[in-house]
Amino acid sequence: MNIEENPLFPVPLYVAYHIGDNDRMAANAEWQAALAFLKEETAEDSVVMSWWDYAYWIVAMANRRPVVDNGLYWYDERRLEDIGLAYCTNEPSEALHVMRKYGANYLVFTRMEVEILPVISQYGLDEAFGDGRSVPTNLRPSLYYQSLYGDFQSGGGLRRAYPSPDVRNPVVVIPEAE
Repeated sequence: MNIEENPLFPVPLYVAYHIGDNDRMAANAEWQAALAFLKEETAEDSVVMSWWDYAYWIVAMANRRPVVDNGLYWYDERRLEDIGLAYCTNEPSEALHVMRKYGANYLVFTRMEVEILPVISQYGLDEAFGDGRSVPTNLRPSLYYQSLYGDFQSGGGLRRAYPSPDVRNPVVVIPEAE
C-alpha cells in the first residue's frame, strides 16, 4: 500500500483507547485546569518554562510561549540542562535565575515527570536519579519535589501561583517569578 494513495492507517480500537488514555499523550483534567489558568490569568506575552514534552499543550491550549518544545521553539542541550537544573535545584533562587535567562515568568511541575526524572536529572545534574516510579530520596529537597509533595509556597523570588495554597497534593504546580 502506498501512503500517498491511502494516508489513513487503521488501528485497533483498544490501541487508540490506550493512546488517548495515556496522560503523557493527552492533557488530563488537572493539566487542562492548569492550562486554563495560564490562558485566563496570565499576561498574553507570558513565557512558560516546562519540560519540552508539554510545550505543545502550552502553545495550543494556553496560547502562551514555552521556553522549549520539539518544534516551533525548538530546544538545544543547554536549554535542557538549564531546565533540568530548575527542576532539580534545592534553591528557588537558582530556578529563578534559569527562568530569567530565558525570559520565563512561570515554571510548570507535574507529577507526570516522575516517570522521566532520570532523564531530567541527567540533564540538570549530570547523573540520572530515580527509577521512573517515585522521586528518589536525593531529589526530595528539590524545588520540583517540594512544590508537588512538600510545602513550597514561596521563596527565592518565586511564589506558587497555581493552584491556591490550600490545595494539598496537587498534580500540577505553577510557580511564578515575583
